[in-house]
Amino acid sequence: SFADTFEANGRSICWRSVAAALPGRNNKSCRKRWIHSLNPGLRKGRWTPAEDLSLTEAVKVHGKHWFQVARMLDNGRTDDQCAKRWREALDPNIKRGPWAEHEDDKLIAMFRVHGRKWNDIAASLDGRPPVQCRNRWLSLVRAGRIEDGPAARSELHENPFYRLPVHGPEVCSGLL
Repeated sequence: SFADTFEANGRSICWRSVAAALPGRNNKSCRKRWIHSLNPGLRKGRWTPAEDLSLTEAVKVHGKHWFQVARMLDNGRTDDQCAKRWREALDPNIKRGPWAEHEDDKLIAMFRVHGRKWNDIAASLDGRPPVQCRNRWLSLVRAGRIEDGPAARSELHENPFYRLPVHGPEVCSGLL
């Protein structure tokens, strides 16, 4: 494999050569796969409190320049991992308390518009990252507050005017 070749040679990989050996792949996708998945120096799994502290300090220094943040950490985390950890857990603008009823209503209304595009939904819910929106949606489904079976999804996609009940008309004003 190209990972073994890299390890054995200790020199940089010619991604065009790697891509030529993998039908349907280009040099960019091969490089990205190595950096974000296959590189043995890549650190995966839970973030430690020390890593969280280091990430917070690095963001103070470099802002959201994630490549520079990851280089400052120098702990095997990629720029994508740093950005995701910040957006989903460490950003001080994240709301951490219980969801208000008006937030649930807006989540439901935005799901009608965007389906499972959690990034788009989160953009309309101040302080709620995509992962929180997805988790809250699943919680509402489990609680029986909304239906999320195949029939509901197919009706949603077949009829763009499909509406789930919401608590008040103020929720939908300006959303569509």
